[in-house]
Amino acid sequence: AIWSEESFRLMGLPPDTDQAPSMKRFLELIHPDDRAAIGKWHEECLAEMVPPGIEYRILTESGEERWLLSAGILEVDAAGKPERIIGTVKDITESKRLATEKQRWVDAFKFCAHGIAIKCPNTKKLITCNPAFASMLEYENPGEIENIDIMSLYHPDRIDQIKTYIVVSDQFGSVSYESIYRRKNGSSIDVQVDLVSVKDATGRILYRVATVQDITERKKSENQLLKLAKAVEQSPESIFITDDKGNIEYVNDAFCRNSGYRPYEVIGKTPALLKSDKTPVETYSSLWRTVLSGHSWCGEFINKRKDGNEYIDLAHITPIRQSGGKITHFVSVQEDITDKKRSANELEQHRNDLE
Repeated sequence: AIWSEESFRLMGLPPDTDQAPSMKRFLELIHPDDRAAIGKWHEECLAEMVPPGIEYRILTESGEERWLLSAGILEVDAAGKPERIIGTVKDITESKRLATEKQRWVDAFKFCAHGIAIKCPNTKKLITCNPAFASMLEYENPGEIENIDIMSLYHPDRIDQIKTYIVVSDQFGSVSYESIYRRKNGSSIDVQVDLVSVKDATGRILYRVATVQDITERKKSENQLLKLAKAVEQSPESIFITDDKGNIEYVNDAFCRNSGYRPYEVIGKTPALLKSDKTPVETYSSLWRTVLSGHSWCGEFINKRKDGNEYIDLAHITPIRQSGGKITHFVSVQEDITDKKRSANELEQHRNDLE
């Protein structure tokens, strides 16, 4: 057998000898998973079957894995006996790497949980999309939505806004925004869109890629939290939230009005700054015993405002748990009952005087 210097190099062997390796040595260079296929291909060559080229891996002496493409044809003598196989070998490692990388991107596009859509900047139509994008809009498959006018996917009230976002993306390369899509049946969903304008070396826009997430449930939760936050902030009762050590993390406006403290004066401190030393110690012991056991506590405090005036709070304190059951915060809702207590005492005194 005669090998060219390039054949030695591709096989990872030094071309310092004219002697080609034996078939046994050659097979030792082949990746174990490809040896059977190479053996079969070699037999087919000898049988004059002219098999197609074969792709296989070799392991060089330095440990490098290399992909090769070989093709061969059998030459016979005048009597028809096999004389030699004339073959070619080509290094296809880089093309294999590129094909593998391309397949990774294809798989990422196809199996991504978020919707991905590729749009033509000239026709304004959808070139293609992944299954997640089609499913999000309740189409059966990407083919059903391909070539659709992009703007028809948006709620009519958002069209002008979207045109502005496209201009921003084209100018700066990308933009993120929230909008409203319309499903196939006409219903609406809230979406988060990350739009990228892909350009060539001259700056010409080749296509636009949008990654889209359905944030309908998130928007519902945000609206619920917003309502709750407004209810807490606008409550006429003092509300404050502490961590599990009793350090204040939040106070509402009513707390500030009733106590005289500004938020920055109490955040990070404990409710002890309200103590007047007239509330029985057992009240605090009962409070901590109850809330640390995971139950709500209700009781009265004689507190002191920032200006030193005392007032009576009726407090409802509730522990907040994580999903695992661990207590992370406490919520205190307090009503100033000073006037109620005073009126009740005056009424009681009046009754006693009548008696």
